[in-house]
Amino acid sequence: TLRDDVTFSDGTKLDADAVVKSLERFRDGTSPQAATLAGKTFAAPDATTVTITQSAPDPSLINLLSIAPGLVEAPSSFDNPDVSTNPVGSGPYILDTASSVTG
Repeated sequence: TLRDDVTFSDGTKLDADAVVKSLERFRDGTSPQAATLAGKTFAAPDATTVTITQSAPDPSLINLLSIAPGLVEAPSSFDNPDVSTNPVGSGPYILDTASSVTG
């Protein structure tokens, strides 16, 4: 269950649909940890609920969601070539690109 008052720094809503898209992107991606989500399916029955379905119990799932597989990427940044220098996040800190030096 998600909070209903969270937005990404680009103003888009961090809702269940965004979480599902992020989890699917990670699972289907090329990260060395992508296989940890293999066989799992994700759904957003409403704006604040994410369900994860798997074929067998996976005691490591809670831990997995606390590291890379569980980091929620803003769908608006999926194909953004500038995301490495102009990140889109949802935490308390926003990169001040005007005061930053690349590299």
